Amino acid sequence: MGETEGPWQSVSLGGLTRWLGGAVDAVVLDLHDGLDLDALGRAHGLIRGGGSLILRLPIETPRRDALAPWPFTARDVGTESWERLEHALERTWRPGRKSTSAQDDVQALSALRSWLEGPAGSIRAVLGRRGRGKSTTLGRALSGASGLVITGPTPASVAQLRRTLGADAPPWTPPVLALRAPGSVLCVDEAAQLPVALLSGLARAWEGRHRLFATTTDGYEGTGQGFRLRFLDRHDAVRHTLTTPRRWAPGDPLEAFVDHLLLTETTPVTASTRALRHAVLPHALGPRDLAEVVGLLRQAHYRTTPGDIERLLDAPNLTLHALLADTGIVAVNLVATEGDLPAQVIDDLQLRGRIRGHALPDTLVCHAGAADAGSVPWIRSVRIAVHPDLRRRGLATRLATAVQRYHAGRTFGTVFSADAGVIRFRRSLGYRVVRLGVAASARTGGVSVVMARPSPSTLPLIARLRGDLARDLPCLVRRLAADLGPGLDTAALACIEEGLGPAAPLSDTERDAAVRAIATGPRPADTAPTALRAWLTLHADDLATCPEADQALLRARLLDDLSWSDTAEVAGMDAPHHAQKALKRALRALYTRVMSP
Repeated sequence: MGETEGPWQSVSLGGLTRWLGGAVDAVVLDLHDGLDLDALGRAHGLIRGGGSLILRLPIETPRRDALAPWPFTARDVGTESWERLEHALERTWRPGRKSTSAQDDVQALSALRSWLEGPAGSIRAVLGRRGRGKSTTLGRALSGASGLVITGPTPASVAQLRRTLGADAPPWTPPVLALRAPGSVLCVDEAAQLPVALLSGLARAWEGRHRLFATTTDGYEGTGQGFRLRFLDRHDAVRHTLTTPRRWAPGDPLEAFVDHLLLTETTPVTASTRALRHAVLPHALGPRDLAEVVGLLRQAHYRTTPGDIERLLDAPNLTLHALLADTGIVAVNLVATEGDLPAQVIDDLQLRGRIRGHALPDTLVCHAGAADAGSVPWIRSVRIAVHPDLRRRGLATRLATAVQRYHAGRTFGTVFSADAGVIRFRRSLGYRVVRLGVAASARTGGVSVVMARPSPSTLPLIARLRGDLARDLPCLVRRLAADLGPGLDTAALACIEEGLGPAAPLSDTERDAAVRAIATGPRPADTAPTALRAWLTLHADDLATCPEADQALLRARLLDDLSWSDTAEVAGMDAPHHAQKALKRALRALYTRVMSP
């Protein structure tokens, strides 16, 4: 948040997320640092009917630094996204009047109230684009419900629902804690932003009680169709879809402008394998192609956002490969060039952590302790998407194999939210699991998995990473099970364990290096559980002299494998994230004392 002047309030573009669900008369979006389609979508979602979206534009075309990972600079970023904006602005846009009534929300409200008064056990879903009155309908339906638990990706995602419920609204419960929360009615708002495994865990944990899942479907935050196809369909949920705008009139020109720019309602082309032609490696995007690709990605990936349009068009390190039919694009594989980092950048990464646009080196250097992974020239397979009518016909394998031939001799890698089916698919392409995340991802809410397809030169690196994972996996699984409970995807973990191979022995040198990296640098404590356990056991006498709170933290998490919630409770702290920070401080203090001459 920034300064407040009269009725105006200054907010960072990232801070707009905290305002979603609210309503304002006008938003002024400053685009002097470049176009941000995610922010533009959020800004539009805040405006009342009859309100204004004002864009402050620079004289010269800006280029976004955020799209230029090392070694690229802003000069290497394309300008196609900005040109699309300028073309869209050539038309005249006038705000529409506010809509005041809608039959679909009246019907949904009546149906939900009847459901809540009836036998528990089934699942209901409320779906609608932004501005359709979803939160108002939910709030009116849930008003007076006893034993209500409200959860969602963030507190902001349920803010409007809680405002509608008024003073009696229960607080937001984090999704992982909602798995064990007592109550009789569960409401998950903006559910499509959560991973399917976590949603399924919530559905199982609340079986026999009323379960209500709601989401916005226009994709401003990356909702996509995964929620509908992989969750609602599997759980036979009864759906209530709200289609009539409540904040503005149907056909509102401002909404049409935003829909056009963000490709909100794009869908894949009509598909047929009879007209299948060939793979195009790489494929240049024209205006029609862009809409087709975004439609494919939204059908396949629940985290597809408007910002992906900018990356597709302008990011210098991304390449799109496509499988074409006479009707259009039926499959795509988006890849990124990463790594090949010089020694100085790798050293800085180890000391400070995080490097934009290099997901594989970032996680393998910072979290797996593999400094040599930073110098590898990686090809990261970012996404593969196939037309929904043509899935399970080998098209993804055909395209991915062609992409691997195109980049012959290179080391491939990928990072995704752990899913058994995806792991098996990647394994069929020659990938192997090399790392498992130690916590629910802030981006997806799921546990990430890293897989790599080695080249001859990186076979030793991949073998070493797999041996380290095999050694640490039993402890990682215990801690993830403690933290995530029913939300843990056990099928994915079983798939990871399958064929992993023998655990690597831990040398004293490796043990000490891992502890040093955790105690003095950015590496998280959970990323080397075997090394820390061995080191704490070796220095048990020193541990016994630590302050009681420090001892409680270190023993609870690192020796007893308690959840972060239980660790915080044992240490007398009020939140898991406080315990995580305090544990790092406690370990650093102990390490400093042990290493002091």
